[in-house]
This record gives sequence, structure tokens and C-alpha cells, in this order.
Amino acid sequence: AGAPKEFTAVLRSCAIFRLIRACKYFFLRPIWLMLIKMAESAREVSNVILFIAATMIVFAIMGTGLFGDALNDNPRSNYSNPGRGFLTLFQIFSADGWGGIMFQSMGTACHEISLDAYHNGTLAPVEGGTVVLYAGKGYMCQLGKAFVIAVYYCVFLWLGQYVFVTLFLALILESFAVEEF
Repeated sequence: AGAPKEFTAVLRSCAIFRLIRACKYFFLRPIWLMLIKMAESAREVSNVILFIAATMIVFAIMGTGLFGDALNDNPRSNYSNPGRGFLTLFQIFSADGWGGIMFQSMGTACHEISLDAYHNGTLAPVEGGTVVLYAGKGYMCQLGKAFVIAVYYCVFLWLGQYVFVTLFLALILESFAVEEF
């Protein structure tokens, strides 16, 4: 009979810990010291990760309030709920196609208008709205809202690419400052 097959597979996979224990000796000692420093810095790293996650949640809630369902034509990058907004912000955090998402979001500040109504003067003015002609079509754009959207993305990208990454790298460099090598 014996133990179930799945349980023995788990125990066999734990054999890698023997190799880690062997790193204490001889020429593998620097690897052992790095593993010890990594374990000691786990608390600080988790604090930075929690801070980044909290900031992303705040920005996701702001994005949900700012955009709502306006970006639902893009199934992967929208703010229909805070969870989807969090994933969109993670995509921006990694700088993967953030410009396209930002310009699509800025497009929510504009709506198409009839050029005939514009030229005849029958177009109802929108407060803070500006008529923009693009590719033979007319759009009424709220430039203030588009500016706020651009600032939202640029601030988050700046936080993600410069502040958070620098903070994380500083923590790693401080944690791995070992003189015993």
C-alpha cells in the first residue's frame, strides 16, 4: 500500500532543499549567504509590494470612477470594475502598450458630431468643449477632461517606472550588501 503517489511526488520535489543545504560548504558559500540575505529581507520586500499594491488599488478605483464602462470595447484593458482596472494598471506598470491605452482613454473625452450641424451653427455648445476635425470627421472634445486623463496615466507611469522600481532596487541592494563574500 504505502503513501499515495501524489504525496511521494511532493516529497521527492523537496529533495532540492538538500542541494540548498549543501551550499553552506566550500565554494558554494556565496550562494548560501545570498539565500540567507534573501530570507532576511522578505519582510521588507513584502512591505514594498504591499505599498505598490495599495497604490495600484487607489489608482484602479480612481480609474473606475473616471472611465467606468467607457473603455469596454477593449476587453483586456478597461476599468469596468476595480479588479479589471488593477490588471490594466499592471499592464501600464510594465509599460506594455501604455500609450495606446492612454490615447484610447483620452478618446472618451470626445464624441463625434455632425459636420453639417457645425457648419450651419445648429450645434449645441458644450461647456469646455472644442471642435476637432480629424480624418474628415468632426469631434467635440472636452480638452480639460482629456488633460486630466493624460495626467492620470503619466503620474501612474512615473510612479511605476521610476519611484517603485527605484525603491525596490534600493531595497534589494541594501539587503544584499554582504561583506563575507
